[in-house]
Amino acid sequence: MAGRPHGVRTHAWQAADGAVTTEQRIRIPAPVVPVTRLGALALGRIYWDEVERSVGGLVRVHRRPGGPEIRLRTGGPALLRFGRAQVGVGPADVVCRFAIEGGLLARRAGGTLSLAQATREAVELRSTVSGFYPRLGARPGFPGWTGALYARGQARLHDAIGRRFLARLAENPIR
Repeated sequence: MAGRPHGVRTHAWQAADGAVTTEQRIRIPAPVVPVTRLGALALGRIYWDEVERSVGGLVRVHRRPGGPEIRLRTGGPALLRFGRAQVGVGPADVVCRFAIEGGLLARRAGGTLSLAQATREAVELRSTVSGFYPRLGARPGFPGWTGALYARGQARLHDAIGRRFLARLAENPIR
């Protein structure tokens, strides 16, 4: 997939306590997963596949019973560790959420990764990280430049993965 997927919008902000939220959204003409538990779980599976695909084999997602972990392909401690998938299914919406439990790239446990399909007037896909405390991010009471490593590295990578995930779903629906 060359370039940035068309129609994907990103919004990102940082709370006073250092927690970051970033969201990618795209509107599409029709649902891409069924509005079922399996449809919600498919969002999670496709996202983790995209994480591995997007970083050129540098990391691997270990799907452990307690939830996924992202590790370097060569091994070592978890870069990020997530809880089990929590699925929500509404009349027209599905969501797959993972609590962020820690890892080397997290300053502390907290926040969630949410992957959703909402069907209202239009169908919208979303990839959202909310309430995440990045180890490389700016900390309260420190100058803003202290978060440059997060802003120029990890945040850009997350944005790219979210965009690719949404574009992949938009181009290859699971019905």
